[in-house]
Amino acid sequence: MKGRKVWLYIVLAGWALVGCPLGLLAQQPTPTPALPPVRVVPVTATPPMAPPATQTPTATLVPPPTLPPTAPPTLAPVRLQFAPGTWRLSHSGQLGPWMSQDLVLRILGGQTLRVWLSTQPEAGAILTIAGADGDVLLSDHAGAMAWEGVVPRTQDYIVRVVGGSNPVTYRVDIEVPPLGSSSGSETATRITFPPGGIDATVAGMVMPQSSKLFVLRAMKDQTMFVELRHAAGDPLEALLVIWGADGNVLLSDHAGATSWEGVLPKTQDYFIKVYAYGSAPIPFILYVRIPPP
Repeated sequence: MKGRKVWLYIVLAGWALVGCPLGLLAQQPTPTPALPPVRVVPVTATPPMAPPATQTPTATLVPPPTLPPTAPPTLAPVRLQFAPGTWRLSHSGQLGPWMSQDLVLRILGGQTLRVWLSTQPEAGAILTIAGADGDVLLSDHAGAMAWEGVVPRTQDYIVRVVGGSNPVTYRVDIEVPPLGSSSGSETATRITFPPGGIDATVAGMVMPQSSKLFVLRAMKDQTMFVELRHAAGDPLEALLVIWGADGNVLLSDHAGATSWEGVLPKTQDYFIKVYAYGSAPIPFILYVRIPPP
């Protein structure tokens, strides 16, 4: 028995020497399992994506700008001259929409210039006044229809009548008293009616704490109506005084009135005074009506 064991050992050692260890017999590689058959799935080709459509931008229509109205034709300037021995004059005319008229007159430095405008329809135009040297005496921003002041130097002065959006009929009255004379505020301006007419309208301007005097001829027993209004429709800080050439007072300043109506006591001249009691110049409109007796 012992001899068999020895022989077994010898056999095992021999196998080790020839490179066939028993461990290799025991460690046979595990066979790799067969892979399942590959299933080929047909792929449906996806058509290429079309490029995004180019969007045509929508044009935004912008209305054309509103153009200013075509400039009205320029009227030729009118040169005014006083008749020999006089210092008052008037000029009348008509203007289309947005038109203007320049009135040119020569004035000596230091003289007083008085200008007032009346229109039909009322307040249908304004005045501007400037010297030929560009010195502005009355701007259009004032929106005024009358002006009074001393001109600074001897030159031409341009009185411009500026119309509005509607046609207008206008009248400009101008006074330039001689140098060295009184202001002329108490020199009566005679009011006359047109042939067959029964009323008259006079425009003017009176300075603060001063007056303007008017005179007219009327018959006994005629009814006279007189009304004073502010040319721009503003509150009126002025009043009327009316009396006859014989000294008979028909309307006293104590009444503080701006209108009067009554029957005239006799045939004679009647005086109408416009007195400004405020602190600012008053552009005014004086209306007088005298129907036949």
